[in-house]
Amino acid sequence: ELGVESPIIVASSRERSLLHSVQDMGNTMGLCLIGGLQKPLRLDSLSAILRNWGSVADKRKLAAHALPITPDELRTGIDRGEIVVHYQPQIAVTSGDVHGVEALARWKHPTLGIIQPDQFIPMAEEHGLIHKLTLQVMNEAMLQAATWNAHGLNLSVAINLSPMLLESPNLLQEISGLQQCYGLRAEQVVLEITETSLLRDLSVALAVLTRLRLRGFGLSLDDYGTGFSSMQQLARIPFTELKIDRSFVHGVHERESVQVMLRSALEMAMRLGLNTVAEGVESLQDWWLLQEYGCMFVQGWLMSKAMPATDVMHWIQSHEGRKLDFRAQGAQAV
Repeated sequence: ELGVESPIIVASSRERSLLHSVQDMGNTMGLCLIGGLQKPLRLDSLSAILRNWGSVADKRKLAAHALPITPDELRTGIDRGEIVVHYQPQIAVTSGDVHGVEALARWKHPTLGIIQPDQFIPMAEEHGLIHKLTLQVMNEAMLQAATWNAHGLNLSVAINLSPMLLESPNLLQEISGLQQCYGLRAEQVVLEITETSLLRDLSVALAVLTRLRLRGFGLSLDDYGTGFSSMQQLARIPFTELKIDRSFVHGVHERESVQVMLRSALEMAMRLGLNTVAEGVESLQDWWLLQEYGCMFVQGWLMSKAMPATDVMHWIQSHEGRKLDFRAQGAQAV
């Protein structure tokens, strides 16, 4: 252990899968695994890990300090239109074609620059701002989808839905109103609902989500695998998509025990007739394994980070030239 206030651990084992288990345990306990060493230990490998300790510690110190933002500042930012939407592509695993995008909120702060959603979404939920913020994101995302449609680019758009909004009496009308205003097909809009959020009030969630599904909207069970009643949720709620959490995807080609769970989840989804999306794909090895297991779509930094709408068309054009490379390199990586 290196340090007291922000513990950092170096784990060693003869089994690579055990190192990943230690990493998961460390993340759960708020620790950071800066490296893993397979036995027998080698001095050069240990030295390389320790050389990285300084940069890791600096990053953790920065992350420990919350940004100096207040609810009133966020409220003003929403009113001024400072919440912008970036889009992360979702790619068909077998063909490499762009299937859709996930719309992700960013706060374009006048002095702090781009602020990530984990820094302001909880504040928005706590202080009654999430409804207005979400409608702004939906409005911008659906307008953008309509713009792409007009240019012959038909992409599905996935939008995160806060659990608090499931209790809003006007939610169905608001979402349907935006969809009709921009002339989108309802199935072009996929609403992502976090698995753990459904544990709050399942009866209310079921009623709202069933009505949305009857209108034709896609429903995605987000962060699948992080909750405790996943199968029950799938049985009760008319989801159209299963989105596998990155904790089951990132580095899965090196984690045999996780591979078993991942394959099982994908096979179950296939039997239920659900689309499947794996997030957090950062390596060709993981891409190829997901293809082998029958996953339909992937998103992650291997393909692209989230980007402004103005960059999407150019990225898609450049991606067209890389599709064959992705497949060929993926085959060589296994």
